[in-house]
Amino acid sequence: MQVHKVRRVNRIAILTFLVGYPAAGFVFGNVFFLILDLATGPYQPAAKDLSIILWTVAGVGAGVYSAWAFWRAGKDLQSEIDAIQPAGLVAVLLDREAPFGDRHDAAMDLAQYDEPEGWEALTSVKNDPNEDPHIVEEAEQSLLEIHRRRNET
Repeated sequence: MQVHKVRRVNRIAILTFLVGYPAAGFVFGNVFFLILDLATGPYQPAAKDLSIILWTVAGVGAGVYSAWAFWRAGKDLQSEIDAIQPAGLVAVLLDREAPFGDRHDAAMDLAQYDEPEGWEALTSVKNDPNEDPHIVEEAEQSLLEIHRRRNET
């Protein structure tokens, strides 16, 4: 399902930000010091340490901010997906020209939503005598799952 892919990509990107930016800051701090050392003359350990620390801290800050921004964007994307998902699934399920696999997946995925449009679409597919039996079976399973969930509360 797309939602799980989005969440996995978000975790990987956030980890990359949290590890990658500080590492890049550390490396850049060393390179910056090397250039500074070549330009100013003799080796200055205090300046080198300060430079590396400052660039690493800057990398940590950039990593934390980027990870937070990416996490926030992922949450917003998830909200948008949740808002449009049932309508899109209903459209695919009722589209006789859509590929079998897409319609079958839509019937299965509609079990996650309690919107009346989903229930109506699943019921119409279930009651259609010309519908593919596999899609009808999946629609029945989804209706049963929704019915169970509604009766639990």
